[in-house]
Amino acid sequence: MIVRGKKILLSFLLVFFLIAPSLAFARVPNDPYVKQWAYEDIGLYDAWNYAVNSKNVVVAVIDVGFDTFHPDLIDNVWKNEDEIANNKIDDDNNGYIDDVWGWNFVAEDVNGDGLVDTTEQLGNNNPRPNVTKLSANEKEEEIFSHGTMVAGLIGARGDNQRDGAGVNWRVKLMNIKVIDNTGAGTLNELPRAIRYAVDNGADVINISMVSGTQDNAIDSAIQYAYKRGVIVVAAAGNNSNNLNIVPAYPICADVGSGVEAVWGVSAVTEEHRVTRFSNIGSDCIDITAPGQNISSTIRYSPTNGLKTSYIGGWSGTSFAAPLVAGAAALIKGMHPAWGPDEIFDILLRTVQHTPGQDEVVYANLFGAGLLRLDRAVKYVVDKLGPIHWASRFWVLGFGKGNLSGFDWEENSGIQANKILVNIDDWAAYKSDGEIFFLTVKRENSAASRVTIYNENWKKKKSWSVPSEGKLNIAVGDVAGDGEVEVVLSPQYLTDWAWRIYDLAGKKQTEYVLSGGHHGVSLGLLPKVGAKKAKIAILYQNNGNLKLMPFGDDLKEEIEFKITVIQSRGDLAVGDVDGDGQIEYVLSGNNNGGSYAVIYNSAGKYKRKFKLSDSFDAFDLRLGDYNKDGKDEIFTAPLSAAGSVRVWTYRGKKLFEWSAPVGFGGLKLLVF
Repeated sequence: MIVRGKKILLSFLLVFFLIAPSLAFARVPNDPYVKQWAYEDIGLYDAWNYAVNSKNVVVAVIDVGFDTFHPDLIDNVWKNEDEIANNKIDDDNNGYIDDVWGWNFVAEDVNGDGLVDTTEQLGNNNPRPNVTKLSANEKEEEIFSHGTMVAGLIGARGDNQRDGAGVNWRVKLMNIKVIDNTGAGTLNELPRAIRYAVDNGADVINISMVSGTQDNAIDSAIQYAYKRGVIVVAAAGNNSNNLNIVPAYPICADVGSGVEAVWGVSAVTEEHRVTRFSNIGSDCIDITAPGQNISSTIRYSPTNGLKTSYIGGWSGTSFAAPLVAGAAALIKGMHPAWGPDEIFDILLRTVQHTPGQDEVVYANLFGAGLLRLDRAVKYVVDKLGPIHWASRFWVLGFGKGNLSGFDWEENSGIQANKILVNIDDWAAYKSDGEIFFLTVKRENSAASRVTIYNENWKKKKSWSVPSEGKLNIAVGDVAGDGEVEVVLSPQYLTDWAWRIYDLAGKKQTEYVLSGGHHGVSLGLLPKVGAKKAKIAILYQNNGNLKLMPFGDDLKEEIEFKITVIQSRGDLAVGDVDGDGQIEYVLSGNNNGGSYAVIYNSAGKYKRKFKLSDSFDAFDLRLGDYNKDGKDEIFTAPLSAAGSVRVWTYRGKKLFEWSAPVGFGGLKLLVF
């Protein structure tokens, strides 16, 4: 039975948390009601300095159904792309007809004949709560908003100037209904619902419902999810029971199994005490989160008198659980290869745990402690180090300026009709889930033009910069101000090595290299958490090939002499061996052909591997291709037709993609 959590009277236990102060410059979206104490206490505003999106992560909300078309949820609703809407055919052969927007497992008299026939017993494809004929009691209780609140806490669209924001600004919310508007009934359909979520791609499942009856089918479904790498988060329930004595389900479904197949969540008050209503019990409670006076999205239907879309004042463990589910999704988005064990370990090792308590009493109330998402995502960033999270690449064919590419998460090619002729270099960056492209192109003998496009290649801004030849371009937050900057480097004989511009085209600073150079290859270390992106350059003068990194203050550090290759090629910076430290990856030639060469952060030569027996020039990029927590090396020939190849740092080829006929040399972009 679902226990409604709104306006529950509270009393307090003596054990409490000491909450650390938050960072001074937290990243906050522009939504009007984004501020609430629960978010502050779990460190969410500070966590958003590191990550805000889990765009490819699917979170199943198994509940009373949520408002699929709520204006602050609609952008983040999961859609079954393998199903054709309303054709009355099970296109994806998953056993559910027309389940484009999830599934309603509640048996209902859909055709209005007064009977629930065999077909109606299976449910239907509309999990959105029906509010056309609400009783006065239903309007008062508002149970029909329960799932919408849960969904909003996990993934209300962030930074869209309406309502609030979920833990994830972008995420995919799968809508699954197992209980009707009254909140009463059994969880007989929960096993089917869990398996539906798993089989249709859920990464995380939130279950803010509790039953006092053990069901072997529920236990089996929970294990089914765990074995397939799906995280299940469950609310403790609001009966003030000790679950060690009076167990509830599904929260206690993994007791005695030897694995943490379901994460149990109790609730704390704004005063950092366990709520009076929250069930407790260390056998089933793993972690705690705020569960009093919570604000979120609610069922919105002006035609049925439901004219409010967002409200506060709700209490219950039902609203603590989705904070944990949202946290799991955010971390899953940061490292897609991690499953329940890895993410569970991170969340538990980063909790706020008050020292000096009776640990038995503490564990009964709070499990390991209070969710602290700021600590968790910082731990992930520090653990992963300076890698480039990426999912696709583009290539630009120098022959005709054609574009093509490959998305390895979708395992499919990508193409664009945009023709980019005579481009000298390009770059890309992501902002709040959106992709932007930048190009630099020779304009005349004294200038080049920088142009910014959106992900549909629609021009957003363009400006001219002085240059006497071709320029290379990179983009990153080198100023540490939370905004990206454009970094340009010359490919001709001069003395300046790089210039930094803001996105409005205003020059910020430059670096002049004493003694000049014959052209500069530019590498940009990706921003790690709240730190700055860092610049490194590869250049040649006086017959010597040199690599120079720059620090946070944009001052030069120790210069390295490069001897393994004789000619300047491309430069990329990242963590290719997974040690949490940066490596410098160079392309270039020696007497045996073209090579990729790797140096460590101290300038020590590590290894090299051959790219070609010829002396072709190669474009070089880094990206975590196989989600193993380290960068792979992408190469593409600049001077002749060929293939994009993906290599490990040891020189093992993982992937090869041939460009379409007529593309000529390839300019590569990984993002």
